[in-house]
Amino acid sequence: MLLAATPPGPAGRYGVRVTGAEITGGLSLSHVGVAVPLQFRNCAFDTPLDLTGAALPFLDVSGSTFPGLRGEGLRVDVGLLLAECIVDGPVHLTDARIGGSLRMDGATIDGHGDVGFIADNVHLSGRLWAENLVIKGTFRMHNGDVSGSIGFWGAELHSPGGYALRLGGLRCRGGVFCSGGFRAIGAIRAIGVELSHLTLRNASLSAPDDLALDLTDARIARLDAGEDLRVTGVLCLRNARISGTADLTGAGLNAGPDRIALDAEALEVGDSLVLSEVHATGGFNLLTARIGARVYLRNARVSAAGKQIAFRGSRLRVGADLFAERTVFDGEVRLSGAHVGDNILFGDAVLRNGTDTALRAEGMQARYLDLLFAEQAQGNVNLQHAQVNVLRDDPSTWPAVLKLNGFVYDTLQPRENATVEKRLAWLARNEGSFQPQPFEQLAAYYTSVGNDADARRVLLRKEREYRAAQPAAGRIWSHAQDVTVGYGYQPWRAVSWLLAFLIAGSVVYGLSPPVAVKPAEAPPFNAVVYTLDLLLPIGDLGQQRAFNAAGPSQWLSYLLMVAGWVLVTTIAAGVARVLSRK
Repeated sequence: MLLAATPPGPAGRYGVRVTGAEITGGLSLSHVGVAVPLQFRNCAFDTPLDLTGAALPFLDVSGSTFPGLRGEGLRVDVGLLLAECIVDGPVHLTDARIGGSLRMDGATIDGHGDVGFIADNVHLSGRLWAENLVIKGTFRMHNGDVSGSIGFWGAELHSPGGYALRLGGLRCRGGVFCSGGFRAIGAIRAIGVELSHLTLRNASLSAPDDLALDLTDARIARLDAGEDLRVTGVLCLRNARISGTADLTGAGLNAGPDRIALDAEALEVGDSLVLSEVHATGGFNLLTARIGARVYLRNARVSAAGKQIAFRGSRLRVGADLFAERTVFDGEVRLSGAHVGDNILFGDAVLRNGTDTALRAEGMQARYLDLLFAEQAQGNVNLQHAQVNVLRDDPSTWPAVLKLNGFVYDTLQPRENATVEKRLAWLARNEGSFQPQPFEQLAAYYTSVGNDADARRVLLRKEREYRAAQPAAGRIWSHAQDVTVGYGYQPWRAVSWLLAFLIAGSVVYGLSPPVAVKPAEAPPFNAVVYTLDLLLPIGDLGQQRAFNAAGPSQWLSYLLMVAGWVLVTTIAAGVARVLSRK
C-alpha cells in the first residue's frame, strides 16, 4: 500500500494517514523509498518499527506505542515526529539524515537498562524537541550535527550508575537547553561538544560517584547554569573553552567534602566566570584557568573540610577582578602564582582551615588586594613573594601565623590600620627564622609617605630581631650598637652618651685635677677639654699629653678612652648602615 501510494493532491497533506489503529506485523520500510508523507497517529504496533535505510519525505507516529525503532541510515526530507510516543525498547537513529526537525516531546522510551536512544552521527537540519521526554536508559548522540537547538525542558533521563546523556563530539548551532525541571539520574558526558549555548537552569544532575556533567574540551559560546541548578557529583569543565560568560549563579554543587565539586582546570572563559551565591560541598579547581574579564564569587559557600582545597587557583589568570566578598571558605584558598589584572577582594569573607593554611598566595600578583576578613582567619596566611600595589586589611583579623617574606606592596589601607605599632605587631607574626625583607618593605612604605620616623622604628626593630638570631659574640657587638646609636637610626643616643661621659669626667677631674707631666711646659688645665680629649680617639687637644691622672681617676681615663672608641666605631657602623640603605 505504501509503495503504491502517489503524492497527495492540492487538498491533501498526507499521502497515507492512519489514526488509532492497531497494526499487527509492524511497519517495515527497510531500505525502501516512499514518495508520500506518512502519518500513523495514536496507533499501536506489536513489533519494532523498521526504518533502516529508508528514504521518506515525512513521518509522523505521534502518540503511538511500539516496542522499539530501528532507523539506522534513515533519510527524512522534512521531519520525524515521535512526540508522546510510548516506546518499550530502544530507538536507533545512527547515521540518520533529517531535513527538518525531530520531535520527541512528551515521549517515553524504555531501554531496559541499556541505551534508550542512540543517534550517533545524526544530521538534523532543524531542531530536536525533547520537552518532557522520559527515557529509562542512555540518550546517546555522539558526533551529531544539529543546525537548530536541542530542547530538554522538563525531560527526565534515568540511568542510575550509568550514563544518562552522552553527547560527545556533538555540534549544535542553536544551543542545548536542559531547564524547566530537567532531571538526569546518571552521568552526562559531553566531551568535545561545540555548542552556541548551554542552559542548565532549574535542573537536577545526579551521579554521586562520577562526573555528573563532563564538558572536558567543550567549545561553548555561553554557559548559563545558575538558578536552581543542583548537581550531585562533579561538574567538570577541564580544558573547556567558553567564548562568552560562564554563569553558575546560585547553583548547588555537592560532590562531598573529599572531592572536587567544580573541576575547571585549564578552563578558558572569554568574558566572566560567575560563581556568586554558589553553595558547594567539595572544592573548586581553577588551576591554570584563564578568565578574560572577572571571577564573581560573592556570597558563596565552599566547604572542602575533607582532603580537598576549597579554592585552587594556582597560576590562575584573570583579566580584571576576582570578587570573593562575603564568601565562606571551609578549606584552603590557594592562589599561588595567580595573576589578576586589577582587584582581588575578600572583604567580609570567612576563611577557615584549622591550623593549616587558610590562604596560600605565594607569587600572586594584583593591583589591589582587600583582606578585610569578617573575622580572624583560621589557619595561616602565606603571601611570600606576592606583589600588589595596594593592600587593604585589618591586622586584627590576621591569624597568629603569617608568611610575609618577599611580599611587596606600595600602599597600606586604611590609614588607621597602618600605624607603626599595628604593623610591627603584624610583622611579629611572620613565621620562621629572621628575614629582613618584611621590615625593609614596611620601612620603604613609611618612607614613601614621608614618615621617616616610623621607617627608622621599623629598621631599628629589624636590627633587634636580627640580633636575636645571631650567636652570642655577634649579639654583644650588636647590643653595643643598639645602646649607643640605635644602629644609626637614633643618633641622639650617641650625643647623650657623649654628654654623659663629658659631664662625669669634667666633674671628677674638676674636683681631682691630674698632675702635669711637665709643669713648666704644661698649658692651663681644663677639665672639660681634658675629658673631651680622652673621649676623642682621633685628634689631639693637648690636654691628654700634658696631664696624667693618677689613682682612681686614672681608671676613669681608661674608661673614657674605651668609651670613646666604642662610640666612634658604633657611630661609623650606624652611619654606614644608613648610607648603604639609602
